[in-house]
Amino acid sequence: MFADEAEKKNKLKDITSFNKKSLIIKPKVKISEKDYTLIKEQLVREISIYKDYILNNYSDNLDIFPFYRKKVIAYLTQGISKEVFEFRIHSYVTTDDDYSITLKHHFYDFYPSYAYNLEEITNDLFSWVVLAFDRRRLSYSNPFTVESIHRELVSRYINNANENQITEFVKFLLKFKRFNFRSKLERAEYDLAAHLDSDYYIFEIFYRQSKSLDNMTKKISSLTKLSNESKICFIFIVYPGREVASLLKQKNILFYNIFDLCDEFFKVDNSIVLHWYIKPLLFKLQIQDNLIQKLGESLINRLINCPEGEKNWSDYEKIGVDTFKFLFQDNFKKFLSEEQVENDLKNHRRDLLVNNNFKDPSSIWAEAKIKYNSSAIIIDFKNYSKKLNSSTLFSVSKYTKKNVGDFAIVFCRKGIDKTAEIEQRDLLRNGKLLLVFKDDEIIDMIREKMIGEDPIDRLESKKFNLIKKI
Repeated sequence: MFADEAEKKNKLKDITSFNKKSLIIKPKVKISEKDYTLIKEQLVREISIYKDYILNNYSDNLDIFPFYRKKVIAYLTQGISKEVFEFRIHSYVTTDDDYSITLKHHFYDFYPSYAYNLEEITNDLFSWVVLAFDRRRLSYSNPFTVESIHRELVSRYINNANENQITEFVKFLLKFKRFNFRSKLERAEYDLAAHLDSDYYIFEIFYRQSKSLDNMTKKISSLTKLSNESKICFIFIVYPGREVASLLKQKNILFYNIFDLCDEFFKVDNSIVLHWYIKPLLFKLQIQDNLIQKLGESLINRLINCPEGEKNWSDYEKIGVDTFKFLFQDNFKKFLSEEQVENDLKNHRRDLLVNNNFKDPSSIWAEAKIKYNSSAIIIDFKNYSKKLNSSTLFSVSKYTKKNVGDFAIVFCRKGIDKTAEIEQRDLLRNGKLLLVFKDDEIIDMIREKMIGEDPIDRLESKKFNLIKKI
């Protein structure tokens, strides 16, 4: 929705300001009306079966599912080849009970970004999927299966469960790995205790608590002192990051991700077990505002589907700007930012500059201001298809400046190579701190934000791990 006609025109100008010469030329392809009819009939049939299952099983929680009680619009556009298209299915929030399913009878190009187009749709986008569509067979992988419903169910449950509900769910999942749980001592410094064969395990579940390296180290130390004979296992809602994982492996600490434990049921086509567990507990959930979920899912989808390389540099930058704001906006008293900021000489351009008016005086943003003179946070986005090398990383350091600061964050697709790691340490020795996050780390941070955790711990861990290597 736009505030006025001028805002709409500016937005249209922005999203159409890509370099047309860099685009892949797509040949015109005609699709017959008969084929459009067959495709729509299949889509309507699959969504109908999807809705019937949801209505029969989750009648009190219908709105948590992305294609139930939503307006659905589907599009075809060429993707991999002349015969394999992209089939995009969008769901929109509707206030007038318009739950229609429309297949657009046009062949669309979706530049510049996934999940968006140039149509004037007044409804808010709720969710979307992109599928490979075989033109010859008029077929695609059905995204409206019972398995997909169960995956959505698991995601909603974990994202909205409280600490006690998460603990009980972890117990349920681990029992299928043959853990035999015992009663926890009333003042124990761990969450769960169990036997597996002849071994004794103690479990710590990290539910919305700090996962910084410093906190991990303290927790390992306290649990080790508590019981030298017990095996220690950490449970995370989201993968804790490479730095924390390396520490845990070094200390011989086992760790599991709740979603990975759930995936084991899907791999053997036994997700019905998760359905049986969660279904009677749905009424106990305090369902949070779905806005954070929608924004997070949209960012993950946009990032996954953004092609690597120079042709999509602008698209990746837009995703990065939106992602940084999503992750860290509430870390600042007032989020003030400016995109594509040039220095006075106009020889260096920072992709994003964020005013460093931090809230928490103990945060990494505060340290950046005190130790690295960072009056603003510099964020740069690199859409390279390979790991960044030393030259690329050094070029980012040129964006730093005395009146801005010597702290910068880089978002990139693959991370950095060995030469860049050496350059990163040399820069730190010279008073410049550059933290680099690749796609899978960015996605994990988005997922943390979606469940109410603060992804700032990952910045702390990155910094601490870098300092240790100097």
